[in-house]
Amino acid sequence: MILVLETMKMQTSSDLASPLLRHLANEAASANKHNGNVIYQGPAIDAIFDAEPPWGHTVKKAATRVKFDRLAKKWKENRQWGADITELCMQPAYQAIIGMGETAIPYILRELSEKPDHWFWALNAIIADDSVDPIPTESQGKLREMAQAWIDWGRQNGQIE
Repeated sequence: MILVLETMKMQTSSDLASPLLRHLANEAASANKHNGNVIYQGPAIDAIFDAEPPWGHTVKKAATRVKFDRLAKKWKENRQWGADITELCMQPAYQAIIGMGETAIPYILRELSEKPDHWFWALNAIIADDSVDPIPTESQGKLREMAQAWIDWGRQNGQIE
């Protein structure tokens, strides 16, 4: 298993309460570096993923974010401008994001808040509840308004921190 730690957000080893995380912080200095991130691979990562909250949850959340960001970047790079919505949403990276399930929702909403894009199909597919449709009829087809409607829904439903 591989864990990517963002070096800019990584605390010093003295600030970490868990001996396992202190160990990772000490190892980070000698770990492989890629694009400003520390890549750490080893059995300690498996132990964190299996750990009781809060450590296991925190690391799983970070790994989910890294996975989402990688897939979102791939989707944006591989899509063809002018493609219809079905072609955009059937790309493998987009489908993989849908496959992440509810864990992807906060990251999709973050994307919508930073730069509105065609994430609505994914949100509808993940939520899979026909009663959830936060977009008012008058906002249909207006990307920014549609994005804002989903962001508001996310705040009201505890999906945005």
